Amino acid sequence: MLTFASGYSLGVPLVDPLAVREEQRSSESNLWLLPSPKLFDPTKPLVITQNTTYFPRDIPRFLEDIGFSQGVQPYNSRILPLIEKLVAPEVPITCMIGTGVKTPDTLFYGRDGFDTQPEIIYGDGDGTVNLMSLLAVETEWSGNKNQVLKVIKIPQVSHTSILQDEVALKQITKEVHDINVNALRTVSMNIQNRVSTL
Repeated sequence: MLTFASGYSLGVPLVDPLAVREEQRSSESNLWLLPSPKLFDPTKPLVITQNTTYFPRDIPRFLEDIGFSQGVQPYNSRILPLIEKLVAPEVPITCMIGTGVKTPDTLFYGRDGFDTQPEIIYGDGDGTVNLMSLLAVETEWSGNKNQVLKVIKIPQVSHTSILQDEVALKQITKEVHDINVNALRTVSMNIQNRVSTL
């Protein structure tokens, strides 16, 4: 929500977040990072200003109020329908997520509004995506007996460093190796079964 409201410099020094705000708003993929009203506590404020408070169900109003009304239609017509019903693909999935990195949780804007950087209360996540969103597939698919899901939490690894961190890379390599070994075993067993029936 910070990206849309007042821009986010991604930690790059000397970059004014307001200077990149319009570019960030133009990237529709950023809409996918907004909190899901289905998953988030409906009573938990996400953004607090002097005049109003925005809860998970208020994202369209939030987009309007920050001056990004063109984001409302794509959010309502494309993003919301898909995140409201996160359908399990029923193929094995392995998700690797960073945890334990302070991640924006609630934004507080003073009288200067959205053209200033807010005071931020932080929670758990990967520095970009909070833990609630990172674990969404686990929450949504846990009751689906046809969905094999493995979620691997890698402590103290950020969203941007998960493909660079040595511990994370070792874990990723191990998972890919294990998946390939299991697939080869299955193929080998299928071949042996076919040969034995000839």
